[in-house]
Amino acid sequence: MSAESRPEREGKDQDQEKSLSLWAILGLPEPVPHKDGTAPPVDGELLRRLVRQELPEQAARMAFRLIDAYREWNMAHAQLLVDEFKSRQADERSHDREL
Repeated sequence: MSAESRPEREGKDQDQEKSLSLWAILGLPEPVPHKDGTAPPVDGELLRRLVRQELPEQAARMAFRLIDAYREWNMAHAQLLVDEFKSRQADERSHDREL
């Protein structure tokens, strides 16, 4: 294989990997840091579904990668966990009062 054909093949392999990426299969945008290093906008609905365990396993893994990669995602996830916990506690207390 010549040196000239290697970069061309590597480029094709990378294009194939991108088109077949798990992100594409799941219909989720691939997390790409912006030039200034800021996070992509936090998807509150995605995080809510993650906290409520409504996501398929692979989508949940991708969401956790975003949470690990970006402080904004991590903070939003933590806040949702607290909110969900408080909501469940309030529901349990109101249920106990009804009994």
